[in-house]
Amino acid sequence: MAGRDMALFWNPSARNKAKAWTYDPYWKQWRDACGPEVIAPQAGTRHSVLSRLAEVLTPHELKSQSQHRDLRSLDHYTVGAKPNHAAMVRAIRPKETK
Repeated sequence: MAGRDMALFWNPSARNKAKAWTYDPYWKQWRDACGPEVIAPQAGTRHSVLSRLAEVLTPHELKSQSQHRDLRSLDHYTVGAKPNHAAMVRAIRPKETK
């Protein structure tokens, strides 16, 4: 399977041909990962990504990439962020399992 026949982030236990995530398994995984604290997926992933990008991008680059209209709206992600290329590499590099 290739292209539109296969999900980008596939679910090995999915019963559909593309192994795509459907609503119920997706939400179960998300709730299990969040624990007792309820966090909306968009809010959780957007904050995580922008916080990491704030370590390697200038505020103007971050504004452009995140499509924010005003730099002040990025303060939540950039306050205290110190640009650090090595930190970004560590964040995206797969963790070694023992």
